[in-house]
Amino acid sequence: MIESGVSRTTVEVGTDYPPGEYELIGLADGKTVETTSITLEPDLEVTELRVGRDSPEAMYDGAAEYETETEAILSVANRGTGPTAATAIRFDGDVPLPTHESYDEVGKSGIYDPEVDFGANAESIPIPAGETVLLYSNTRPFSPVRTRSKCDSVGRDGRFTVRLFATHKEENLALDYIIHYLSRDSDDCDIEIEEAP
Repeated sequence: MIESGVSRTTVEVGTDYPPGEYELIGLADGKTVETTSITLEPDLEVTELRVGRDSPEAMYDGAAEYETETEAILSVANRGTGPTAATAIRFDGDVPLPTHESYDEVGKSGIYDPEVDFGANAESIPIPAGETVLLYSNTRPFSPVRTRSKCDSVGRDGRFTVRLFATHKEENLALDYIIHYLSRDSDDCDIEIEEAP
């Protein structure tokens, strides 16, 4: 309810709604005085995938060295007109450490929860309409130890998939990347990643 004299208000939508067109009806003394339609529809896009160790300045406050070395940073834009939330991130294929199947079995999101100090998995991360949010993995997909072993087993190139799940299933995404395993010397191995064509 809006008090007399107020011409503008904010309505919290949340992320648990069916996308589509909604009609807003203005009432005065029980009579309709105005109606308008709005469309609430999220539209997610992963705009960038980075390895934490290549972008330490983009890691969350308080990230430990091992987290910066092993985790991924996803920039996710919501170009739609309605909010949604990221509920899980999975890494499959030739990424150094693919997400273990136990994450699905126990319902872990694989997304770092910035609201908890001890690195717990987030239940979900809201992505408001018109905004870009940084998501951090919580599964160590770029573990340096596994990177070195992949240099031997996969060779110099591999392919992996990042899967992003959202509260609105229509927004679930799967993106393919090429990973180049680059040996510096016999004891070390660097990587480069690029979006697959």
